[in-house]
Order: sequence, then structure tokens, then C-alpha cells
Amino acid sequence: MAVGGSVFVEELDMKEVLTSEFENDPIYRLALLNKLEDSIFTESILSLHKDTTYSTVETGKIIDRSDSTIRNHFRSELVDYIAPEKYGKFYRLDYKSVFRLHLIFLLMDKVGKTTIDILAELGVQPGISVTGNFRKMPQRNENKNFQYENRENYDIVPVDTRLLEFENKLDMQGIMINILKYEKDISDIERLISDTQSSINKILVRSRVKFEKEISELEKDIAKNQSSIIEAQSQSKMKFLEERQSLLITKSLKNSLKKSSFLGFLKRNDDVNVQQLATEIDGSLKEKYDNELQEKIKEYNFTIETLNSKKKHLEGKLEVLINQFDSSTLSNELDTEIQREIKEYIAKIEELQQKKNSLEDKLQSENDRFTLIQSNNKEVSTLNSPIE
Repeated sequence: MAVGGSVFVEELDMKEVLTSEFENDPIYRLALLNKLEDSIFTESILSLHKDTTYSTVETGKIIDRSDSTIRNHFRSELVDYIAPEKYGKFYRLDYKSVFRLHLIFLLMDKVGKTTIDILAELGVQPGISVTGNFRKMPQRNENKNFQYENRENYDIVPVDTRLLEFENKLDMQGIMINILKYEKDISDIERLISDTQSSINKILVRSRVKFEKEISELEKDIAKNQSSIIEAQSQSKMKFLEERQSLLITKSLKNSLKKSSFLGFLKRNDDVNVQQLATEIDGSLKEKYDNELQEKIKEYNFTIETLNSKKKHLEGKLEVLINQFDSSTLSNELDTEIQREIKEYIAKIEELQQKKNSLEDKLQSENDRFTLIQSNNKEVSTLNSPIE
């Protein structure tokens, strides 16, 4: 009870901390204005710790976003508001930075806000920072001074350069919007591919259970026929012994009667050669039962071979079926009925994969354009920096 209570207190404390910290934050207030409060304080957000920093991958798990999507926001002017800490190529985010990212994504997903909308809410003219340092995002009450300082620097830059910078900034904003759209479209396609593959796997699981059940039944029949062979051998031996005993008694009595005469009462019955009789009986009788037994064994073995052949055929089908799991290519060795069931799903996956590949190419192209324009922007900024 104490542990559960402690967790609840921690979550409550984090909510109080964030509410107090972001009370005057324009983005937080915008989220509240758009009635997003139920989506703001998620379980993962409330599990944040004040004294912990998070990587972009860890942050992605907390706010359910990909690492690349988060990093793309660090290329826009929103990086100043998010305020991550940069260590070489890597970023670390404290609880406030994670919460700011969470608010941005909420407004984009649920309200349809763009980067430009959010920057405008922060009181900043859209533009791209070309320095490697993190600037503090000006608050509304600082906005006038911020714009005045920028205007002074802006006035000393040639008109054609200003136009070039402005065009570059607009291009970069457009590219950022495209990048976010492509990433969302790719994510949606991946989800559709996953859902379609799940539908295929359900059909495959059902077929796999069916094959495994049939193989199990065949194995039972094989075992039953093998047991029948052992039983037939046992019964053949018993019948042989019974008939041997019966014939031995009958022939012994007959031989006894043949040797009897009017003086027969003077002779002993044990004069009959029992061992010789047994040998004579065994020769013919054993051959009879051996032949019968071999016929039965032959029938059982034929049945076992047929069952093993069916089992091997089903095992081959089962192996092909197992290899089809999570595969986007339809195997021609699959059972015809199964092929018919999953053919449309496979075609859908192939179509979605082509769309995904096309979007990934476009995304890479936009990333390359972004990098190129950002590099050009830095060169322009360096050339037009005031000489001290």
C-alpha cells in the first residue's frame, strides 16, 4: 500500500510541478484553450523525474514518437523553445523539454497547428537559427526588444541578401512541413502493413493448427499399426502353441491305439515317442503361422508407409507455411486454398511497400535539401555578420 501510495504522490507532484512551471507558458495555455487537458498529463508524462535527463530515443518512448521525428524539430526554430542540451551529435532533454515537445505534438496532431502557428504563439517571426548555440526563446514581454535588436542588424544587410535569407527561411519551413508529413505518412503505411500482415498471420496460424492436428492424427494411426504388428505376433504365437498342444495330444493318442493288441495291456503308454511327434508337428505348423503372420505384417507395414508418406507431405506443407510468416512475398509452394486466402493481402502489402519506398525517397530528398539550404544560410550569415 505504501509503495502504491508513493507512486501516486510522485505522479501528483509531477503534475503540480508542471502546472506551476508552465502556468504562463503560451503553448501550455494554448493546449488548455483547445481543451487538451485530458491528453496533456499522460501516465508516461507524470512518470518524468525532475533530476533526470532523457535521450531522444527515451523521449520518443515517453511521448510515442520516433527518434527521427523528434530530431527534425531540433532543425526548426522550435529548438529554442524546446531547449534540449546538445553534446556533440547527441541531445539530452530534461522533464521541461520533454513536456514542451509533448505539447507541440499534441497541438499539431489534435488541433492541426503548424510550426509557424506555434512560433507565432511564442511571439517569434518564423526563421531559422543558423548558429550552433541555443538562444533563449523571447517571451511576449521581451518580444519588442527582441524584434528591435533584430531590426538593427537587419537594416545593415543588403536587400538582395535579405531576400535570399527570407526565401531560404520560407523554403526551410516548407521542407520541415513536408518532412513531418512524409514521416507521418510512412508511419501510417507501416501501421497498415503491420495490420495486413497480422491478418495473414491469423490465416497461417489457423492453417498451421489444422496441419499439426492432421499430423498428430497420422502419428496416432502409425503408432496404432505398429502396436497391431506386435499384437499380431503375440496372437500368432499363442495360436501356434494352442494348436501344437492339441495336435500333439491327438497324434499321441492315435499312435497309442495303433500299437495296442490283445497283449497291449502288457505295454506301457510311454512307448510313444512324444519328442518325435512334436518335431513333426512344429515343422508344418510353424510354416503355416509364419506365413499368416507375414501377410498381416505386410498389410500393416503398407499402411504405415502410406501414413508416413502423408505425414511427410503435410510436414513439407507445414514448413512452407511457417516460412510464410512475416513474409511479404507469396510462396507458390503454399497450399492452394491458403494462397487464395492471403493473395489479396500480399498484393496489398506489396502496394503499400512501394508507396513507403517512394515516400522514403522523398523524405531523404527533403532532408538533403534542408541540409543544403541550412549550409547556405550559414554561409550567408557569416558573410553578412557585422565586423567588430
